[in-house]
Formats: sequence, C-alpha cells, structure tokens
Amino acid sequence: MDRTTASGVTAPPLIVLSGEDLAALVPFDEYVDAVADAFRMHAQGHAVLPRPMHIPCEGGGFHVKAGQLPIGPGYAAFKVNANFPDNRLRHGLPTIQGAILLFDTSTGSPVALLDSIEITIKRTGAATAVAAHYLARPESRVATIFGCGVQARI
Repeated sequence: MDRTTASGVTAPPLIVLSGEDLAALVPFDEYVDAVADAFRMHAQGHAVLPRPMHIPCEGGGFHVKAGQLPIGPGYAAFKVNANFPDNRLRHGLPTIQGAILLFDTSTGSPVALLDSIEITIKRTGAATAVAAHYLARPESRVATIFGCGVQARI
C-alpha cells in the first residue's frame, strides 16, 4: 500500500495481519516469552500502562487498552475491542471483535494493524502460563484451570 503524503514523504509500510496470519506466524511459546518480558519491564517501571477507556453504546460497547514498552525503537500498542453480547445470536458474529494498532515510538509511525482476537486468546493463556511458572510451589506437578471458551483451552 502506498503511504505517500501530500507533501511527497513516504511513510513506512503498514503491516496488516489477520487472526489466521498470526496463528500461522507466532507460536505459543513466543507469546509466553513476550508476556514474561512485558511483566518484567512493567515491574521494573519501564512500561507505560494507562487506564482502559470504555465507550458504551446500544447493545454493547467498546473498550480501548493501551501500553508502551521499550523494545527496539520503542512501541506503543492500542487495542480497540467491541463487546456485543447478542452478536452471535443476532448477526452470527463473535461477541468480541477488534484490532490492535502498533506504533513505532521513535517516529510516531504506525507499524502494524493486527486482529485482536487471536492475540488476546494467546496472550491470556500466556499470562496464565507465566503466573503458574512463577507463583506455583516448586513441587507442584498439576494445575487446575477454571475458565470457559477458547481462552480456557489455551
């Protein structure tokens, strides 16, 4: 996609990845490593994590979550999800749908537009794996996962 501005400056290409693309490109263990790194950076005070924003509307609502990590040039991510509980029954669509927009914080350029469903599912499972690794007793051999849906299966 050509991203040339009116002044003739060409912005870096924007990567667009679907849930299927992400599932094929990113193995689960990379999510676990990334989540562990993000938790570590947050604990060390290197992450920016503002409060979520919620926008209610008829039949559901939207929430925006954002964060910034000092990885590479620095990245800021903004996840916008729609939550419409009657979607499956009324429209044959998932209850939650959304996208993540990733920016390079050294230039302000958008880097990627990513489907949020696949990332949210895997990130939630990865956070559980990291928590179990660091918070379980050393002699533990069994974990009980209580949950529902695709996030519980991960």
